[in-house]
Amino acid sequence: MKTSEGNNLVWYDTFNVFEVTSPDHAGHRGILPVQLRFTINAAAIASADFAFEGDWRSKVWDTWTLKAWNMNGEMASINDNVTFLGNPTRATAKSLLDWQTMVVANQDEMVANATTPRLPVSELTVYVTAFIVDGVAPAGTSTFTYLKLDDGNEALFIFDGVEDHQFQNIVYIAKPSASAPCTISASDMTLVLGETKTLTVSVGDTCACTTVSWDVVSQDFVEVSGDDPKAYSLTGLKVGSFTNKVHVSCDPEVSKDVTITVVTATPTVTPTSGGGSSSGGGCNAGAFAPLMLLLVAPVVLLLKK
Repeated sequence: MKTSEGNNLVWYDTFNVFEVTSPDHAGHRGILPVQLRFTINAAAIASADFAFEGDWRSKVWDTWTLKAWNMNGEMASINDNVTFLGNPTRATAKSLLDWQTMVVANQDEMVANATTPRLPVSELTVYVTAFIVDGVAPAGTSTFTYLKLDDGNEALFIFDGVEDHQFQNIVYIAKPSASAPCTISASDMTLVLGETKTLTVSVGDTCACTTVSWDVVSQDFVEVSGDDPKAYSLTGLKVGSFTNKVHVSCDPEVSKDVTITVVTATPTVTPTSGGGSSSGGGCNAGAFAPLMLLLVAPVVLLLKK
């Protein structure tokens, strides 16, 4: 875990609690209620550029996230490995963590004086209430599962990965893993006058949306048809070239320049072959000899006069 997370790791809790199985428990999974306690020290706060302005307690889970390393050696982040069941009020990782967490600073945030509006905070203690479940997450759930109970309360369950009557897990706070950047791709296109082709645009899986938008497409050079901006049909109207830009709709900074070129058709010359054949690299004089005699004979007769 430490090797995998590197400097992203802030603090971890590890535990191993044995379950005493009673006859009434046979065939049922064990559940262990825990209050996880994490310390975020000054170095971690500084490296994360964490700001204490405003409601900084709500920013804890904007800066860091909750992860688990189960007994199968599998890492899961609550940001992308959580299932919501029972239609809970909190339906995002950030909102459920805010609800299930208490954050305490090592200083009272009173105003010290006019030049020091807040006392410096060098350490945060984060408490998270959760239930550790013995075993693999069943179908329809995830390592992190957030459930609205029948009485209306909401609870966070974390599966430890192995059903062995032991509650073993490593739950930790870390910076969110860097995700792959949002990308967009499209190829330049060359059209012959009157030719129609489809211009295909692809958006990466990591983008927040898959729709795209174009800058104004030049109607002088091409005719654009179709309702899907990711698969417009272009027909060449006029010889020339222009560059347009396509954007990811929800992130306009992610864009691609696409150059469209319209050209005239190149004439195709079909070579013709003669009736005779020639061997080697020289000319075949035999085929032209009778014709040459017809051309030369009148000249000879004129000279004899």
